[in-house]
Order: sequence, then C-alpha cells, then structure tokens
Amino acid sequence: MFKQVRFTIGSLCLLLVLLMSASLTAAQDQATVTLRFSWWGNDTRSERTQKVIEMFQQANPGIVIEGDAQPTFNDYWIALESQGEGKNLPDIVQHDYSRVSDWVSKGWLLPLDSFVQDKTIDLSSVSEDVVASGTINKKLYAVSMGSNAPGIILDVDAFAKAGIPLPKQTWTWADFEKICTEIHDKLSISCVESGNLTGYVGWENLWLGYGKTAFSADGKSLGYTDNKPYVDYLNMMLRLQESGAKKSFAEEKGGQGDTLADATAAMGGYWSNGLVGVWTKAGEKRHFVMTHMPRPSDGCCSSTYIKPSQFMTISANSAHPKEAAQFINYMTNSLEANRVLLGERGVPVSSVVSNDLKAYVTPAQAESFDFIARVTKDRSPLPPPYTSVEISIRDKVLPDTLTNIMFGEVTPEEGMAKFDADATALLGGTPQ
Repeated sequence: MFKQVRFTIGSLCLLLVLLMSASLTAAQDQATVTLRFSWWGNDTRSERTQKVIEMFQQANPGIVIEGDAQPTFNDYWIALESQGEGKNLPDIVQHDYSRVSDWVSKGWLLPLDSFVQDKTIDLSSVSEDVVASGTINKKLYAVSMGSNAPGIILDVDAFAKAGIPLPKQTWTWADFEKICTEIHDKLSISCVESGNLTGYVGWENLWLGYGKTAFSADGKSLGYTDNKPYVDYLNMMLRLQESGAKKSFAEEKGGQGDTLADATAAMGGYWSNGLVGVWTKAGEKRHFVMTHMPRPSDGCCSSTYIKPSQFMTISANSAHPKEAAQFINYMTNSLEANRVLLGERGVPVSSVVSNDLKAYVTPAQAESFDFIARVTKDRSPLPPPYTSVEISIRDKVLPDTLTNIMFGEVTPEEGMAKFDADATALLGGTPQ
C-alpha cells in the first residue's frame, strides 16, 4: 500500500513538473516574438518612436520590438540595401515613396492586403488616394504614416522687421529673388537657408510648375526637352550667392549655412514635417508660417505636391508578419500613440487621429497641419515613384552636377548639358 501511494505521489509530482515546464516553455515561446524595426530621422523622431514602442510592448506583452534608427537618409538606405541583398532586412521598415516600387520589383516587401482584409491593419478612416499611394500592381505594400509637402518656411518676425509683406502662396521665383534681395539689404542677413532649393527638390518641383515631371512616365527619358528654365533657376541662385543674399555653397555644405532657428536667415526650403524641428530649435517665442514652393512666372501649375511622408512596410523575410502588421496598425490608429508622435512624421492619415490631435498640437504642428490643408486645395499631381535608375540619377548624378555648378567649376549651361546627356544615357532613351 505504502509503495503504491508513494508511486502515485511521485507520478503526480512528475506530472506537475511536466505541466509547469510546458507552461513555462509556452510562456517563453510567447515572449520570443522579436521584431526589428528600422527608421531614419532626428532625435525627436527617435525619442517619440521609442516611447510608442514601449507603449505597444506594454499592451502586447508577447511582442518585443528592437528599434534601429539612422540619423541621415542616405546612410539609412545604404545600410538597408546591404541587408536586403543578404535577405536580412528588419521586420518593419520605414520606407520612402521614391523607393517602394524598386523594392517591390526586387521581391523585398510583403503584400499587406490580407492584413487589411482581416482588420489587423484598419484603414477604414484613411482616404482612398492615400491608400493608393502605397499600392503597386494592384497590391498594397506600404501604409503611409503621414502627408508631407515641400515648401518654404518663412520667419514672420524677420519679414515684419524688414517691412516686407509675407508672399502669397501663388508667388513666383521672380518674387522670391526680389524678396530675398530686399531682406538681405534691409536686415543684413542672408535671405534663405537654401537646403532643398539647391538639391533635387528644387529641380523636381520647378518642372511641376510647367506641368511636367523630372522623368518621363515610362522611365526611359527625362521629362523635359529644354533645360533652360532650370538653367535660369540656377543662375538666379548664383546671383543671390554672389551678392551675399545667401551664403556660399561651400559654407552651407560645411555646416555653416544660415539657419532659420538662429535667425540668420528669413526663409528656408524644407519638407512640411521639418517645420516642427525648426520651430522647436528656435524656441516657442518665434513665429513661422509655411507656404508653397514658388512657381515659374511663365508656368501653368503649382510647384508643390503632397506625398506620403514615410511608409511603414513589412519585409518579405519577416518571420512574424502578423505581429508586424499589428504594430503598423498601432502606429496608424492608436490615439494614445499619436498623442506621443504628434504628427512628427507628417499629418496623420487617419481622419480620426488627425481630428483628435487638434487639441494636443503645438503652434508648429498646427501650422504644418494647416499648410497641408492649403496644399490639398492647390497642388500638382504626385509624380510616379522612381525606378532604381532614376534614384541613382537623383541621388548621385544630380548632386555631383549641382556641386560643380554652385562651386563655380562649370556654368549652369555647361553643367546641365552634361547632366542631361549622362542621365539620358543611363535611362537608355532620349529627352522627351
């Protein structure tokens, strides 16, 4: 009898140990869903994103997210391209409109349609055109995190001090040069932090003002035949540089460029989601507004468009796409999360979220929201996503050309003639 009881107790103990071990293993398995999430951006973006990651993990204890931030856009893509080639991409990738199509063609991104259909990702409060911006070949690959537009930030106080009215949103590049010169003459400061204006944004948006795009729709040629409008634009920038109305290209590239934040420039070329960073650095007592990119005097259209500020995508190599989709949904729809993010990536795409944030935003955020609303009513169509060849031209050939021109090594006429020839050869066609 005693041996039988002892055997029974021993069996029960063994059973309990096995059950506890199984439960522990199950719990460990649940906690081992680890997602990698990569994004680019400044410290403000990283701090807010990390806070939202922590909030998501508290609400979803079975999921751990390892964040990886790169401060610069170019370094970010260099690192990710290498990871893509090695099939070791993060589960969740903050993406850019100009690169999604290329990644889809490489097979690096996972379609998200099934997650929208089962409501893991809820896009019911997102407009159809925003959803369409992440759709390629009739499949959804990317969810926009916000709306963004290029424009000019204006220092309201500097304009008032100079006695110059703020420009209308339909202003032209001729107006821009005149205002720039007047500001320099009256305030003895450089008129503009050129930034985007002497980069691809100025080139791309000038052609929009003529109803054209930088590249043809089929990706086989440039979208223009006569480069004189852009040559004239570069000559204007050189005139401003030579007069001292803007600092030299060398000073700007060396980190000595005028900045709106320290009140040594009255205007700056920025994307709309950059306004918050400028205003935060400048201080809450400063006053800024954002307006459209100037348009050509002989043009037809707005030189400004609205694009997805960033996308969230899931890599094709992710072992946990369902959990990755849950996080994308959280970023898109959680009111609590977006009260932390506060539209830093752009005006939220969910109408429910954007309406909720009106009670929480700062003057800088409110102005960026209002700017997007104004651009919505006066904009050019969003150009097609760039191919890998077009990205190479935009990010390598054009910057090298502009550097040579702004440093005075070649004239705008000479530099752009060579650029057009080189770009056309890479595209494999002739100018349209």
